[in-house]
Formats: sequence, C-alpha cells, structure tokens
Amino acid sequence: MRVYQLGQRIDFLPRTAVPAAGTTVYPLKLNGSITLGGSDSGPVTPTYANQQLRKLDGIRAMALEAVFEYGAAGTTTKLFLQSSFDGVNWHDVACFAFLLANSRKVALLAQTSSNPAVATDGTLADDTLSGPVAPFWRVKVIVTGAYTATFMTLKGEPLA
Repeated sequence: MRVYQLGQRIDFLPRTAVPAAGTTVYPLKLNGSITLGGSDSGPVTPTYANQQLRKLDGIRAMALEAVFEYGAAGTTTKLFLQSSFDGVNWHDVACFAFLLANSRKVALLAQTSSNPAVATDGTLADDTLSGPVAPFWRVKVIVTGAYTATFMTLKGEPLA
C-alpha cells in the first residue's frame, strides 16, 4: 500500500506519447516514487499489480492538472482518471477531453458526499468530475485518429 503525503505530487500519467487510436489503459507503476503508468515510449507493465493508493487523514481534495502538447493530425483524445474499490471494477473520477491544439486543464477533485449515480467506465462527459474516489487508481485514454508528435500528462496534488 502506498500512502500520500500532503504536498507530494502524484504523476498519474508522466509525459507520454498519445497512443494509437483506440483505448489504452495505463495501470499502476510504482518504482520508489508515486508514478502511475506511461512513459515517452507508451504504456508500461505495472511493477506491482493492483497496489492500493490510500490517502492520509487530512487530505480532503486533490488538485489535478492535465496537459496536452499537440503535434499533428489526430481527432480527439480523452484522459479518464479512474478509481476502484476492488482493483477490478473501475469507475471514472475525471475526464479531460482534448482536440487539435495545445491545452492545459485544471480541476479540483473534492472528497464530499454526493447523490448515488451510475458508475461509468470511459464514458464520463467531457471535462467533468465524478466520484467517489477509492484506493485503486489508473488512467484510461481513448483516442480517435492518429496523432503524431503529441504528448499528454496528468498530475495530482493532495490538499488538506
């Protein structure tokens, strides 16, 4: 189990080339630092399968930043930050949608009560947040079109 600390940045998806058209899942990868899948060369095999990322008491929200560095071609790219209670059944927590331009998007994911809702997997509306957050995390990327020289990043910062 990995434990977050206030002020410790989480690289959910380090700078990674946009993959080929289709759906790509970037599973958990921990190598001494908090990093979830991805690299300049594409998806990676998890170092440890289904690790839990637990929050410490006092963390009530997470600032998120998604960066899209557009190169050429392509159509759409959607980054879904996903969470799971069991490491098997995943639900969308955030969706960041990108088209054909450089873009930087930020959001605040707060740990608050919400009304019951149907859990989505890769279908959350563009540029929206949902909940709840759970101990397991991954990033799902859905791409249409064939991008070249295009990169994406997703980072988080736990907040009190």
